[in-house]
Amino acid sequence: MSIVCCPQGVKIPRVFELMNYHQVYGLTEYAREEYKKLLTGTKGEYGPEKCIECGGCETKCPQKIEIIRQLKESQKALA
Repeated sequence: MSIVCCPQGVKIPRVFELMNYHQVYGLTEYAREEYKKLLTGTKGEYGPEKCIECGGCETKCPQKIEIIRQLKESQKALA
């Protein structure tokens, strides 16, 4: 499995992982605390706020996930 790299540094797999913690396991507080770490960008990794909706991730996604829409939903749920 190849990992899609965002030119803006949005850590897409991590954001989706945190949404799973929230939606599937009910670990909302944990997911929100970890999400806050993405907002600082200390490792050069960012949350959906940095997304410029270029669509590059969606054209490369082998699962045809609507990544931009999912990132917006993640931002609403975890920010």
